[in-house]
Amino acid sequence: MARTYRSLLGRTGEPEEIKLVDGQTECEGRLMVKHRGEWGSVCGYYWGVFEATVACRQLGCGSLQEDGVQAKAANFGAGSGRIWLSHVKCTGRESSPAKCHHRMWGVEGCGHKDDVGVVCEDKNTGLSSQFRLVNGSQRCSGRVEMISAGEWGAVCGERWDLRGANVLCRQLHCGTAVSVPHGGYFGEKHPVWRDAFYCKGTEPDLKQCTRTALGNHKCPTWDTAGVICTGKAETLRLVDGPDHCEGRVEVLHNKTWGRVLGHQWDMTEAEVVCRQLHCGDAIGSFRLKEPAAGPVTWHSVTCEGSEKHIEDCSVTIDGSSVASTNPATDVGAICSAAEECRNVRLVDSLHRCAGRVEVYRKGEWGVIIGDTWNLVNGEVICRELHCCGRILKVEGQSVRGTRALWLSRFNCAGKETDLWQCLYTSWGASTSEEKEAARVVCSEFTDLRLVGGARECQGRLEVFYNGSWGSVCSNLMSSHAVSVICQQLNCGTSGQLENPFTYGSGGAPYWLDLIDCRSRDGSLGECPSAPWGENECGAGEVAQITCEKT
Repeated sequence: MARTYRSLLGRTGEPEEIKLVDGQTECEGRLMVKHRGEWGSVCGYYWGVFEATVACRQLGCGSLQEDGVQAKAANFGAGSGRIWLSHVKCTGRESSPAKCHHRMWGVEGCGHKDDVGVVCEDKNTGLSSQFRLVNGSQRCSGRVEMISAGEWGAVCGERWDLRGANVLCRQLHCGTAVSVPHGGYFGEKHPVWRDAFYCKGTEPDLKQCTRTALGNHKCPTWDTAGVICTGKAETLRLVDGPDHCEGRVEVLHNKTWGRVLGHQWDMTEAEVVCRQLHCGDAIGSFRLKEPAAGPVTWHSVTCEGSEKHIEDCSVTIDGSSVASTNPATDVGAICSAAEECRNVRLVDSLHRCAGRVEVYRKGEWGVIIGDTWNLVNGEVICRELHCCGRILKVEGQSVRGTRALWLSRFNCAGKETDLWQCLYTSWGASTSEEKEAARVVCSEFTDLRLVGGARECQGRLEVFYNGSWGSVCSNLMSSHAVSVICQQLNCGTSGQLENPFTYGSGGAPYWLDLIDCRSRDGSLGECPSAPWGENECGAGEVAQITCEKT
């Protein structure tokens, strides 16, 4: 997106325009200035909060989103062509960066790697993002904060991890995550939101990660999440794996992510990939048996092993040099940091703590044959996925063979912290035969329903948690919370609370109280509430709801 505004240059008398490019909104991006009919970038030397404020004002995008030293290092990648302005110094009162003190037009003194970017408040929403980093030494490090109802609060550090941090770094145009300091490393903050993010690490935005707030305990002000990002635009990534440190290799070229093929890919090349992504050492490399989808950027790549970036290796952009006896296929890397991340997932369910079990190995996800699957094995899965560590149910799901591999005969003792500590037989090639795949439901799996009414969209609200249905109390429940509940039940977009006992008295257990859905919450699980089972409500306070679609 780009937004262009025009002002008058006092020195030349010609119209001058500026715009922001390569951002996610019209009010963020790399700063471009038009001079003599040609667009050029601005060098970041001396660039700070005053200079960025002037640019945001001219663009009509409100005040600067970041504060102080953070304003200097906004990174939206290197531009090309002319560099029109450098060494810009503003007082903050100017109407245009061109009216600030700067070198003569076109006198560069720096390269495109120093092109400056700006993040302003969005003119429509008043914010450029729901997230920001504060108290860091530069824009791409600091305490993680999220806005809710116009108030900035810290993200709780209890379940914040490298996967979520990597998503946020990418979202803020800060490259990849280097580390996630805990324990209030970047200072305390009040309030601290209860939201917990569960990311793979490859999502483009934290909003696409699974997020839960329902039933979470309050977080102390000292336990705030933090992150240190590289601050450099991302040109390399690992995809289709369990996290950002393991998977198939893709590189960015002409603003498009493309596949990387190889016919001699090994640990040497994987080592360069892991080093560039700050994912530790390479512990494995692989080539896929079947081609992935999407365009191909490189048909082969050969490294010496000492390169800092994969772009420094010898690459081929066409397939002419690929030996026919050893054809190039999609390549991947496994880094040591991936050992700290889960290689197990649950799929084919709307909830992250229920579904068919799949495990990852060298670029491919495979199901587990359920002929020996039991509650003990399922308990390990629930513990590994932080789903309260209790298994509710194991069952089989009929599936047919795909490209994925099959893994069978897991045997867990029950005390393991992850599935790979259990004994298992072996990987086997998939077939077209119908198989019985393992499926589990963990105790953090939640569901909701309305009971006691004449129709399915009216009744007493109940929530399924920890293996049983329980009552929900209506204290502090707003009309927006009722709307969220009705929408989740496919019962229209609004509803209302009824008088006590309209649909019956309800009873123990009383699972939830003090539900406070925010404007951005799209499901009940995202709404903050009192912790599970901690309340003093009774039968006369059970929520009685009638949705518009009855």
